[in-house]
Amino acid sequence: MREASLQAFRQLVNSGQMGMQERSIYDHLAEHGEPLTLQEIAKVTGFGINSVSGRVHGLKKKKILQECQKRKCHLTKRMVTPVFIAGVRND
Repeated sequence: MREASLQAFRQLVNSGQMGMQERSIYDHLAEHGEPLTLQEIAKVTGFGINSVSGRVHGLKKKKILQECQKRKCHLTKRMVTPVFIAGVRND
């Protein structure tokens, strides 16, 4: 993980600006090690898709997550844009 991305993440966590669901999504992405679709995130976190969508949108606005190259979702089999931790991968 790039130092700037890690610093931004730590600042959000320490300031209390990152909620529990955002933290859980971030932690699952970091643990999984590769981009996930919203449906895949919903499955591994147990959160509803609407919650995941809102939290991921917020994390993208904070530049904590970024969109990656489109691929087929393992669950829906549709072409979608997965997300991952900003600055870690460019695919």
